[in-house]
Amino acid sequence: MNSDGVSLGLNDNWQDDQKTAIAATQLGPARAKEAALLRTLRAGAYTAVVRGANGGSGIAVVEANNLP
Repeated sequence: MNSDGVSLGLNDNWQDDQKTAIAATQLGPARAKEAALLRTLRAGAYTAVVRGANGGSGIAVVEANNLP
């Protein structure tokens, strides 16, 4: 979410949406069913909201990378 609370995207399977673009970064998840988003962001404050599929719980890793 951006600082105005607007969602910048979501997914539950990175290969359903941006497979080619994410794979080109060589930073894509190892498993096809993981979530990943590729976004161009302006400087500012952002919040990552992580939820389990179907209301599940678990451990999440959130990573942000600055790509050339």
